[in-house]
Amino acid sequence: MSERVVVLCTFTAEPLVAGLRRAFEGQGVRWDVEAGPYGQVVEPLKRPCADDVVAVVLVVRIADLLRRMWVDTHGGETAHYDTEPDPQATRRAEEWVHDLVAGVATWRATASAPLLLSVLDDARTPGPRSLCERLATAARDGAAESGVLVVEAGELEGEPFLDTLAHVPYQPAGLAELAARLARRCWLQVRPSVKVLVFDGDGTLWGGSAAEDGPAGVDRGGPYARIGLLALQQRASGRLLCLASHNVELDVLDVLAAPPSGGGLRAEHLSARRVGWQPKDRMLVELAGELGLGLDTFVFLDDNDVQRALVRSALPQVAVPDFTSGGGLVTLLGTSWLFERSHTTPEDRTRAGSYEDERRRRAARAAAPSHLDYVASLQVEVTARPLDASAWPRARQLLARTNQFAHVVPGFRLPAGSDRADPDRRTWIVQVKDRIGDYGRVGLVADRVVGDTLWIEALLLSCRVLGRGVEEEMVEVILRDARAAKIATVRMDLVRTPRNAPLQNFVTRLGGQLTGSGSGLVSLHLPVRL
Repeated sequence: MSERVVVLCTFTAEPLVAGLRRAFEGQGVRWDVEAGPYGQVVEPLKRPCADDVVAVVLVVRIADLLRRMWVDTHGGETAHYDTEPDPQATRRAEEWVHDLVAGVATWRATASAPLLLSVLDDARTPGPRSLCERLATAARDGAAESGVLVVEAGELEGEPFLDTLAHVPYQPAGLAELAARLARRCWLQVRPSVKVLVFDGDGTLWGGSAAEDGPAGVDRGGPYARIGLLALQQRASGRLLCLASHNVELDVLDVLAAPPSGGGLRAEHLSARRVGWQPKDRMLVELAGELGLGLDTFVFLDDNDVQRALVRSALPQVAVPDFTSGGGLVTLLGTSWLFERSHTTPEDRTRAGSYEDERRRRAARAAAPSHLDYVASLQVEVTARPLDASAWPRARQLLARTNQFAHVVPGFRLPAGSDRADPDRRTWIVQVKDRIGDYGRVGLVADRVVGDTLWIEALLLSCRVLGRGVEEEMVEVILRDARAAKIATVRMDLVRTPRNAPLQNFVTRLGGQLTGSGSGLVSLHLPVRL
């Protein structure tokens, strides 16, 4: 199923849609972008969100609002809409902004796809400044209060001729800049964080051919040295480096071991590799299986446009950006928002090493007589601590990145300020370790007492620890909360998605049931022994 971004504008949306498509394609992101009904921005927010919609971009231009209110009040005459409206038109404009704020709040509370709002009110917007500023501020503040991401547009240069002809109020360069800004924020808001960078060898990590030129003949200086350095910086920030190369493995290892090592990148820095002659999409599938990570967290980097096209076609969930040379890859690694990271946690800095621990666990699993014996041999320890300020960055990462064992109710936000003192609400950060190593803070639990029921608001767990008894321990944390509050029932309504099958299966084992014919909900009722 393809994934869509829907654009709602108070003006003609098609130029902005085209700009978003170009921005996504330039980063290797295969999302469809489509315009909503012309001029409608409130009514679509009241309708159910389709499963294939990953985000909605809402762009409101204050001048369009003033023009519409003037037309509604004065029967089609628009010549004077950019002067001070009469009280009736002003009141209608304020009511429209109120409806908009209510619409975005409803969307935030009921829809799983995020909403990005941009209110255009630069100095060149026609209309009375005091009213424009007041309406724009009300729209931004109301949306932000509901948890909607507000994207500032900056100043855009107007295009009066196109505005009159086709209701396209801004010049192409300004709309392209706005589209790029919206595309970046959309990606960072929606897409699971990039966790794995898969590099090709010949022509990508080094210049020349490992087989034909040998370790002494390939080029590992210049831009290739810079690529190695940037790759190691990505590794230090918590991303995994992998290799997928059509080559003989011994030739590749000789190149990686030979001095001078470009950027210091060596074979031991690779969390996994596939070297051989099978199709590269098959290599990526195998790497994902070995690492236990979803392909939607992968970026594939190959200088060969044929290989990029093949991977795009076979694995649309993988990001496959274009570049044409070593220098192009340097620019991509240094500037693309695919690789942005807002905060680096201790878990990020030790992630590459944790996959070395995982190899030791796989060896232990292979040697164990059964899965139960393997889990028992790990001596897993699970600790749940109340969420505090020091764990906030990691909790935000779990909310943004976890998608397989993931349940978050619409509108959920981490407790802040007075919320932390709310006796009916509890939020826990879960840390796990075993005899081989420390997984770090890998889970989040949040619950809330509503009447005589304890509702699970968030249940998140990294896929790295699934199947090792941690899930059951997290449920026990929730049951302890229920017993402490003398609540006899725990409930959760899990929204089924294509990605959260592991949690669906777990909830079903606990007794969860589909609710209604064709429902997308799995409803769980757990009795509590008081």
